[in-house]
Amino acid sequence: MSDAFRLYNRAVSGFLALQAGLLIVAPTMVVWMLSPEPKTVTSLETFLARSFAASLLLVSFLNLLFSGELQAIFAESAEADVNSPYASPTLYATLLYNTASCIMMYTYSYSQALSSTWLTLGSVAHLMLASSGLLLIMFGQGPGHISKRTGADKRTSGFPFKNAEADRKKR
Repeated sequence: MSDAFRLYNRAVSGFLALQAGLLIVAPTMVVWMLSPEPKTVTSLETFLARSFAASLLLVSFLNLLFSGELQAIFAESAEADVNSPYASPTLYATLLYNTASCIMMYTYSYSQALSSTWLTLGSVAHLMLASSGLLLIMFGQGPGHISKRTGADKRTSGFPFKNAEADRKKR
């Protein structure tokens, strides 16, 4: 597992835990800040906010568990490289979640009923996490194939960029 992958998983889990913490500690404040006009928050809204916070904490924990982060944290030596078979699917799942959350928050932030700066800031945070997940999928998968003779990286598939210089015949 690369350091960038570990940082990404910790950032996603930390952001989910931050959202859950705000919903557990002050659900009435969160609902009040997102509503267009001040109103009293019902006990049902408080219950639903805290239930959603519990599910966010569960997703945060499962992200750490399936990516192999919990095993790496509790490994005896710092040099231990823990490979989880679910690391790549976890990366794809968190990428899809952050992309969907970014789009949803962005569209809701520009509606008449829910226009809020907090939704826009949340959308930007999810966009940053989704873009870093996409960069990990494109460039951070697997170890590099370094040539012993030239020292160059042999992983030149051409996706998403075209390498015209490598495609030409050498004479």
